Amino acid sequence: MIREILNLPPTTLVLFLVIFLYYLYKLIAYLPAYKNIDTYVDFHLHNYPESPICYLWKGDRERRAGRLWTALDYWRRGLMLRKEDFRLNFNCASVLNDLGHYSTAKAFIEVAAANPPLGNVRRANEVMNHLRNIILENLRRRELYIRKEEEKKKLDGQKK
Repeated sequence: MIREILNLPPTTLVLFLVIFLYYLYKLIAYLPAYKNIDTYVDFHLHNYPESPICYLWKGDRERRAGRLWTALDYWRRGLMLRKEDFRLNFNCASVLNDLGHYSTAKAFIEVAAANPPLGNVRRANEVMNHLRNIILENLRRRELYIRKEEEKKKLDGQKK
């Protein structure tokens, strides 16, 4: 086999060598990107910065790692590319609700409600309405708490 390869014309050998070196370079350059899922996501984020799906994916990874503010930052970058994306807005609303920013979460869930995803719309609406109800309940509780605190301050001020 080697004897047959060596008997090929020089242009064919050069072409074979160029193709071999190209695939060797790809192997060396791209193999580290597949070390684990986080490096794989970072690789795609670096190579496709105009894709909001990459930011959604990276934000999901950050959220699973417990880095909620970092996840919000990646989703914000994705929203800069596609402002009306259901999943990006829904994820932002969910994390903001978890962090206690209910009024901002309500704004994100309203944008998500206005742009339902293609496909299983019924299931998406169920999940979105559930989160919307949680956010509205948290807003109501916060308002009640603030009113009670204000009433306490008024009563304390009247007693003095």
